[in-house]
Amino acid sequence: MATKTGDAGGRPTKFQPAYAEQARKLAMLGLSDAKIAEFFAVAESTLHLWKTRHGEFSECLAAGKVQADADVAAALYRTALGGAKVTELREEPDSEGNIIRKRVIRELAPHFGAQKYLLACRHPDKWRESLRFEDVTPPEQLVETAMRFDELMAAARERQRRVLIERGILPPRE
Repeated sequence: MATKTGDAGGRPTKFQPAYAEQARKLAMLGLSDAKIAEFFAVAESTLHLWKTRHGEFSECLAAGKVQADADVAAALYRTALGGAKVTELREEPDSEGNIIRKRVIRELAPHFGAQKYLLACRHPDKWRESLRFEDVTPPEQLVETAMRFDELMAAARERQRRVLIERGILPPRE
């Protein structure tokens, strides 16, 4: 009788433990699962299989995505608030024609688009742009309009019936 060796058969896995840290770094760069799978030269389904079979790989990938999202959120928040200092080097000639290098530090203004986006995400009921249409037609006028519409449609059907009779398409009613 044959004994089981634990080998399920099939192709050996390409997975290596070092891939966990690489996956974390790739996720921090903002790469999607599809792009990470492409980096490792495997199908996206294989990447998902690695996530289920290798806990550390899954944890590193998730941590990288969380870190990337947090970094982007923090940068967006700083942009919304403004006040970041930017240092620029400028070269200007002096009165004698010598090039003088100046370091200019300027403060960035708050970015309205970032502020609006953050507020819309946090308080969509107050800040999200939405078009609201309010029907201000009184109910009595709606009933009157519906009745008038019915009258106009009946008159149009009668005109159409007369034209069809005139052309010999319909027999005349008696």
